[in-house]
Amino acid sequence: MIEKLDRPEKGDSVIFEEVLLVDDGKTTKIGKEVKGVRVTASIVAEGKGPKLHIIKFKGKSNYKKKIGHRQPFTKVKIDSIN
Repeated sequence: MIEKLDRPEKGDSVIFEEVLLVDDGKTTKIGKEVKGVRVTASIVAEGKGPKLHIIKFKGKSNYKKKIGHRQPFTKVKIDSIN
């Protein structure tokens, strides 16, 4: 699950070109951006996460405020790492 993408269609393909870590079982490449690596994924679903409650309170001044937030997400399935 990642931050919501702009593609609303299920089954669309997404290519991530900014890769931070690659591990093939023998060697591990870590960096700000690993060069020459692309990850291809397909969109499985979109939705919203669980509701988080944010409460602001100030004592002795009768101030209370309750806010709810649900973070949108996109669920992807990794197809290949090139």
